Amino acid sequence: GGICEKIFDAMAAGCIPIYWGAPNVLDYIPKETFIDYREFMDFKKLDDYLKSITEVEYNKYLKAIRNFMASDDYLQFTSKGFINAVSMAIGHIKNLPPKKKSIASIKWEFLKKIFRYPHIFWKDKRFLFNYLTSW
Repeated sequence: GGICEKIFDAMAAGCIPIYWGAPNVLDYIPKETFIDYREFMDFKKLDDYLKSITEVEYNKYLKAIRNFMASDDYLQFTSKGFINAVSMAIGHIKNLPPKKKSIASIKWEFLKKIFRYPHIFWKDKRFLFNYLTSW
């Protein structure tokens, strides 16, 4: 479900992308901005389609790409969009009420994990001694 930069690189270069990637691409990128290989699933059929594209169809793709890249929907795939998303997440976390836990309660939770998953912690023979003596 991840959409990488390659489709956007092709668009930015003024090319019409031929895309075969994330199955949910249409949730984020308009269909009229790329050629969806899934509609062909055969190189011969794709080749025939590419040879049949008229100049008008070609220019429709390019116009749709320009419109998409100038839209807010495209912003989320840019560096600025990434910065905005991270800033919003940080702001959300900063507005959460602080969790008040004592050191003893944190250590108690950790001790419960030690007993629940002992194979992770018993590799170091001194681990339990060091843990218990640090109280």
